[in-house]
Order: sequence, then C-alpha cells, then structure tokens
Amino acid sequence: MGFLYVLRAEFVKSKGFYKRYVMDTFGFVASQILLFIGLFYTIFQNSTWNSHVFFQLLIGVFIWYMGISAVAQFSFILQEEREIGTLEQIYLTRTSLIKMLIGRAVSTFVFELISGIALIVIIFYILSIITSVPLDAFFQLHISLTALLFLLLLTMLGIYGFSFLLAGLALIFKRIGAFTITFHYLFLFFTGITLSDSKLPSFFGFISKFLPITWGCLNLKNMIMKSMNFQQIINSSAFSWLLVNTGIYIIIGLSFFLVAEKKARKNGTIGSY
Repeated sequence: MGFLYVLRAEFVKSKGFYKRYVMDTFGFVASQILLFIGLFYTIFQNSTWNSHVFFQLLIGVFIWYMGISAVAQFSFILQEEREIGTLEQIYLTRTSLIKMLIGRAVSTFVFELISGIALIVIIFYILSIITSVPLDAFFQLHISLTALLFLLLLTMLGIYGFSFLLAGLALIFKRIGAFTITFHYLFLFFTGITLSDSKLPSFFGFISKFLPITWGCLNLKNMIMKSMNFQQIINSSAFSWLLVNTGIYIIIGLSFFLVAEKKARKNGTIGSY
C-alpha cells in the first residue's frame, strides 16, 4: 500500500506540474514537431514516398521523445530535490528513494505517453496537409499493436535502467546535465531512428549496439519493414538481444545506484550540491 500512496502522490504532482507550466509543455511539443518535419524533408527529399519508412521514422521519433524524457529523469529529480533542500528529508520518511523515483517514473511515463501520442497525431495531420502523405497511410500497414506496445514497454524499461545509472552518477558528481544531453543526440542519430535506409559507420554501429534504445528500434524496424507478427518478433534474435539489453541495464543501473547512494550517505554528501 505504501508504494500505491507514493504513486498517487506523484500522479497528483505531475498533473499539477503540467497544468501550472502548460506553456513550457506546449513549447517542448512544438519543438519536436518542427524537428520531425525537418527530419521528414531531409530523409525524403531525394527518395520516393514509402509508407513503411515514414511510419518507422514516426515511431522512432516517438520512442526518442519518450526516451530523452526518461534517460535524465532520475538525475534531474535528484538535482531538483537537492537544490530545494528536500532530498535528505526523503530519507527520513518510510518510503525509500528508489520507490519515490519509480513512482515519479510511472506517473511521468503516463503523461509523456499521452503527449507523445498527441504529438504523433498532430505531426501526421500537418504532414498530410503540407505534403502528399495520405491520411490513410497508417491503416495501409499490417502491424501488431500488441507487439508495438510490448516492444515500447521493454525499450522504456531499459532506458529507465540506464536512467538509474545516470542517477548514481548524479549522487556522486552532483551535476551531469550536459553529460546526459550527449545521449539525446546519440539516441537520435546513432540508433537507426533517422538512418533508416543507410548503414552507420562500423565504429558508431558497434557503439550503438550498447545503447538502451537501439535494440528496441531494430525490433520495431523488423515489425514495420518486414511485416513481422508478434510471434515472429518473439522468435527473432533481435528480440533476444532486446531482452538481454533491457535486463542488463536494469540490473547494472539499480546496482550502481545503490552503491553510489551508499557511498554518498557514508560521505555525508547526499544533500550537498
């Protein structure tokens, strides 16, 4: 029951945040719309229309939108709580810091999912007006919504595991905001989201295999481009690598966070910034 109270409190807090800072949320969504339209013209300016490639790009940007919010979420929360002087007070409550972070992650994920879906619908509608993209392009594709949601969930779990790793670094080094932004660009340009029809250089291709978002994008690409159903996705080697990748990041991320938390508490630097 304790975690349910935490979850409810975080939902109320997130709801209040989005209502209070609605212009900030609107501005962020607007920037993502402009980004996608720019990517669309960059990718399709010298190639013919392909609904599969378009939808792959659309879903890829959606995952990226969700991912950049999640990847630095825990480290941002720690920095925010530390600066307003409430981080140490959390340790005086019966709720552990990890439960609080997970509760915040679940509530934020729900609101980001809603805004992400709205983002995709708006982008699709705008492109149908200013280009020759048919409105029924989505319905021409034969994809499994169950597989789509399942792959999205697994990918996000890996990203949250990676976020715990960054949160551990934030407990030790305090400010890592500029470091986390690096992963925004890595996720966008080196995971197969924007380079759908070309191969990455071998070095970057090797690095991308270790990023938490890459195998999710590869599985989605197989599902969309090859029209693979749920059973085929599960039986593929790419799905096995996604499970391994997600599991490793969850285990390493939580373990490193607990070690960093223990070290920070031992050194008495939990609340310092």
